[in-house]
Amino acid sequence: MKDLAGPDVVVATLDKDGKPCFVKAGEPARFIVPEIVDVAYVWESKGIADVPRGIGAPPPDISFPAAGGTKFGLVCFAPKSADKFDEAQRTATDADYDEDGMHMSDTIDYDVVISGKIDVKLEGGEIRTLRQGSMIIMAGVNHTWKNPYDEPCVMATIIVGAHGKRG
Repeated sequence: MKDLAGPDVVVATLDKDGKPCFVKAGEPARFIVPEIVDVAYVWESKGIADVPRGIGAPPPDISFPAAGGTKFGLVCFAPKSADKFDEAQRTATDADYDEDGMHMSDTIDYDVVISGKIDVKLEGGEIRTLRQGSMIIMAGVNHTWKNPYDEPCVMATIIVGAHGKRG
């Protein structure tokens, strides 16, 4: 699987004197299930940001954000990981997972495939294959990710906490 450890994340903000500067973001929150998925969330905000100084921080975990909060990161689905599921996935977030990995959360997810390809299956059976450059907006619907392909799929994701049927 492609290693998501140590992404180079730079934050443009203001220093203590109010001058623009770049700072390193810090360590991402990681979640790895070998041969299935690797997640690296690099930034989160707890609510509406107050720019330029109240913009958030590296997250302590991979839980989904509360309404108004955000998470930003990378997800890598291992090659040939379709139909594999590990109980650790169920407990890592507050999503409701079934045995097939089908889940939903009270979020709007903006995902962009950076490399590889992946199938996203919706409750009811409809499937779409996303390829490099594909974008999907996941609006709190029940879904699962399937990578039956020979290469890993890396996606950038921005998750926005929303009000929904679970909360």
